[in-house]
Amino acid sequence: EGVPPPVWGAALVGRAQVAVARRDFDGAARWSAEGLAGCRAAGDTIMVAAALDLLGQVAMRAARFEESAGHINEAIDVAHAGGDQWNEAHAQISRGALLALRGKLRDSQRAFERGLVLMRAVDQGWGISRALIGLGQLAQLRGDRASARIYYEEALPSLRAIDGGPEIARCLSGL
Repeated sequence: EGVPPPVWGAALVGRAQVAVARRDFDGAARWSAEGLAGCRAAGDTIMVAAALDLLGQVAMRAARFEESAGHINEAIDVAHAGGDQWNEAHAQISRGALLALRGKLRDSQRAFERGLVLMRAVDQGWGISRALIGLGQLAQLRGDRASARIYYEEALPSLRAIDGGPEIARCLSGL
């Protein structure tokens, strides 16, 4: 009560981000949608892009691929238009995951690579690792164990620094 709508919208998106990390996807969907409305009303394009990417991730987990693509594509467009490399990179990585699930491996590769370039530009280790894991998984699907190993080994130091247990396990299982 008494919290300005722009602050409330961004706070709800932040809460949704925590919910995804805790694997509470119902909460993440609810708080992302509520936060998105407030952030749109406030003109907060950074948090609009973040909320859209979260909604895309939640829809992807529920196998609602068209809905996921719509949210992720809008997140990329909003972030790109605002010069927000951080959210554009995260959404590109989400796009890479979605395209891989849909069997569009070349397009997935391009999205992961674009996300990796953007993450390197903003020097965001967690995001770099997310992109590298995606690229490693694609290399495994192609049967290219040597490339997969390179991607996973590059991702490990950043993941160890943040104690990213599940992601470390993904990398180690691919080595």
